Amino acid sequence: MRSTRNIVLLACLSAALSALALPGSPAAASIEQPRLVSTNPANFTPNVDNGRVLAVAQVGNTIVLGGTFSSVTKGGTTYNRSRLVAFDATTGAVRTGFNPTTDGQVTSLAAAADGTSIYVGGAFNTVNGATHRKVVRLNVGNGGVVGTFSPGAVNGKVNDLKLSGDTLYLGGKFTKVAGQNRSRMASLNATNGSVTGKLNVAFAGVNHGGGTFVSKFDVTPDGSRIVAIGNFTSVEGLSRPQIVMLDTSGASASVSSWATDRYPDVCASVFNTYMRDLDFSPGGDYFIVSTTGAYRGANTLCDSITRWETDHTGAGQEPTWIDHTGGDTTYAVAATGVAVYAGGHMRWLNNSYAGDRAGPGAVPHEGIVALDPVTGLPFSWPAFRARGVGVFDMLATDDGLWLGSDTKFFGGERRQRIAFLPLAGGTAVPAPAVPQLPATALQLGRVGGATDPSVLYRVNAGGPALLSTDDGPDWAGDTGASSPYRNSGSNAASYTTPVTLDASVPSSNDDSTPASLFLTERWDPNDATEMHWNFPVPAGTPLQVRLFFANQYSGTSTAGSRVFDVSVDGSTVLPSFDIVAAGGHQVGLMRSFDITSDGNGVDIAFAHGVENPLIDGIEIIDRSVVSGPTSSSDDVSRTPLSATGAPGSTSTVAGNDSFRHARGAFVIGTTLYTPWSDGTLRARSVSGTTLGAATTVDLYGGGFAGEAANVTGIAYDAGTSRIYYTLAGDSRLFWRWFLPENGLVGTMRFEAPAGALPAADVRGMFVSGGWLYYASDADGALRRIAFDAGTTGNFGPGVSGAPQLVDSSRDWRSRGLTLS
Repeated sequence: MRSTRNIVLLACLSAALSALALPGSPAAASIEQPRLVSTNPANFTPNVDNGRVLAVAQVGNTIVLGGTFSSVTKGGTTYNRSRLVAFDATTGAVRTGFNPTTDGQVTSLAAAADGTSIYVGGAFNTVNGATHRKVVRLNVGNGGVVGTFSPGAVNGKVNDLKLSGDTLYLGGKFTKVAGQNRSRMASLNATNGSVTGKLNVAFAGVNHGGGTFVSKFDVTPDGSRIVAIGNFTSVEGLSRPQIVMLDTSGASASVSSWATDRYPDVCASVFNTYMRDLDFSPGGDYFIVSTTGAYRGANTLCDSITRWETDHTGAGQEPTWIDHTGGDTTYAVAATGVAVYAGGHMRWLNNSYAGDRAGPGAVPHEGIVALDPVTGLPFSWPAFRARGVGVFDMLATDDGLWLGSDTKFFGGERRQRIAFLPLAGGTAVPAPAVPQLPATALQLGRVGGATDPSVLYRVNAGGPALLSTDDGPDWAGDTGASSPYRNSGSNAASYTTPVTLDASVPSSNDDSTPASLFLTERWDPNDATEMHWNFPVPAGTPLQVRLFFANQYSGTSTAGSRVFDVSVDGSTVLPSFDIVAAGGHQVGLMRSFDITSDGNGVDIAFAHGVENPLIDGIEIIDRSVVSGPTSSSDDVSRTPLSATGAPGSTSTVAGNDSFRHARGAFVIGTTLYTPWSDGTLRARSVSGTTLGAATTVDLYGGGFAGEAANVTGIAYDAGTSRIYYTLAGDSRLFWRWFLPENGLVGTMRFEAPAGALPAADVRGMFVSGGWLYYASDADGALRRIAFDAGTTGNFGPGVSGAPQLVDSSRDWRSRGLTLS
């Protein structure tokens, strides 16, 4: 990407700007744009008729393009142009005086500091019929060679060049410049072109054949760092596979200690290097890298866009975030502060778990995308372009974003190989506040623990613990090889496809079954020792035994392909039971049986017939206990909290939704988000005591959809734009990226050190003022533990220290606890 650090915006100030370009002065800062650019491309740009646009630069009010094209058309007139063209940045009128010719590809451009000329790099040997090997400086007014700039011959292709102060840096496939040894990078005096000693480091090795070369590089705005990518494995004898950071703050460049092993030889061997582009942020504090390489899994950086922190040092560096396309290449990237733009032939982003198809969480974005610089998640910026091969260069300016490519259409409009997206008409990215103490605590749904004493046992066979969807106890997990309730020898299986529930499955407010119960099962592969369960119950207790079944395995999707017997306390209650015949494939159903306990426990046994017996869930109810309706299960309670969490008086009102199904809650700005028992994420407005109607946030089938029903507490950290959450029956603390602009949840899940946080005991949580507050399921008290998430790129330790009691005067357990 070519950034505006190489642009002189006002030609009339060129003399003054040249005077400011004193020896050792830093590169001009990149433009930090205030908002996202418009998705509607400007109408005035000329059409590039053929080839590719590989480079874009701006000199005053003139745009210069370089590439492999031979003509452009504007206003019905076609102009022959040999790999270079200039036109008015406001009207698109072709500059007729600028018509230089080259005998080879133009790969890179950089505006000179005088406001009247431009540096050109590429694979050419002649310009305007005279010898100028691989780099030249041209007058933008007449296309003539600036004779005072005479770098001598470069013996290999120049892939990239950048101007920083009085130094012009080159990167490419060369080994000599003006007869001097320079291995793939060099520094020139920007005025006369002479080779300097500023940059003289040796690149060596190849990733996958071909020659050693630097494909792209960028310089920080202050000129102190260069990051280069390409087909190399070492620099100055130090291992630096495909990426290196150089320290250019002194008189001569040296290899920085910054190093990463995240770009090894793992992507498709057809690419000699899978690195494609990079760009520093306007402040130089981070840089973005794009790659190709074909899909090789979520743990690789093939076909990805990543963010890296400039100030980090040492080996083993990790990206701040990764956004996978799922097997499609991104080429040019541009960091503008408010966004990271990327162009390629990608179809999706947030697509870490599938290749060449939309996987869990994949968000459609065709050919171009705007990413959040903090999370790497795509904004709801609806631009699209004909994919082709890709966008090969981007130029961010005060007025918008220029894109050079190989395709003819942008947003359905004909914009051949060059398009301009203006800032005018663009959209601002919201920066909503997050409530902090002192504030009001919201408790959604049931306050306290289970209130239905009739339920004696609930087991999610073969699966994790599940939160209840009524006032009964939660469903116990059954993922271990052994259990106090069953014999060993059976196996667990899990599925991702939700089933249809038939009428036999309880679904009332006061007696309800979570749909996720049918996503796991326990099945018995061995008829030598049949699967059986036993649940202790005092003798004489009237019981209802409920057994839950669903056939999810495709190999037994037809009637007769799975048949087995089920007995309760020695009596066969389901002889030759066929789940598919009874309800259908991928249909959840329940069968119940009234018995009286014999004092030896409730014994449930399975016997093989055809294929293997299975069970999804078991529930045992005491019929002698009557549990009435519990309308308070949907209440909303509000309690003012002081800066230290001390509570005031609580007010409770009936909720305007079935908040018994909420699974945690967090507020950003005026929006209340609640994971829901059906695996969705819901959003509604919150203003004072008023909660709006819920809308469903699109999770795109991502992993969080499979977790939402089991969330026990969730909190949003504004400093890192992460959601931290706990799951029922799990001692771990998890986090995902979250984008407030559109409610998008990152497809990749990460684990944060839980420290002394009893994550499995959490029943609601929020973060405020360096503390994570949580409600304890054990006693209902509100506690807090020190919490420092840090900032983007410099993450803190997370949870630390020991929990502290905040309040035990009321029960803080609820379906959703948050500040508002």
